[in-house]
Amino acid sequence: MGRFIVWLPIKENAETLLGYSKENAIKRLNGIWEKLNKNNTMGTLYKEFMNEYELFGHMEEIKNETLDKINYYIPHHSVYKPEKTSTPLRVVFDASAKTTSGFSLNSILLNGGIIQQDLFSIVSRFRKHEYAFSADIKKNVQADTC
Repeated sequence: MGRFIVWLPIKENAETLLGYSKENAIKRLNGIWEKLNKNNTMGTLYKEFMNEYELFGHMEEIKNETLDKINYYIPHHSVYKPEKTSTPLRVVFDASAKTTSGFSLNSILLNGGIIQQDLFSIVSRFRKHEYAFSADIKKNVQADTC
């Protein structure tokens, strides 16, 4: 089983632009804990999601912080919709959260070209056939195994 690591293209002066984000991420995490402690079902679903996220290799515990590298802690929150049967809770990551310098992870990334076709051409091609299939994806897994 192989895994690809793709580095995000960042601006040349990113080290000078990106400030500290840990304090803000911890404040937001404390707010999440308060919310989860009030609702056992939501707390259980949240813990299951985070365990799964770690199992897939999307996150890992930081053993030793390196101060000489850019560190960005992504704040997150949960969206809980108990009426949803497939995914009643999802976790949303906020890479647009600003650091102490006023910049976010999203703001220091380089913009790539548009690789997706325009919606009109996709719909036009879809309509030219007599039969069509559609499906709903239960969960978007962010790591492909080879």
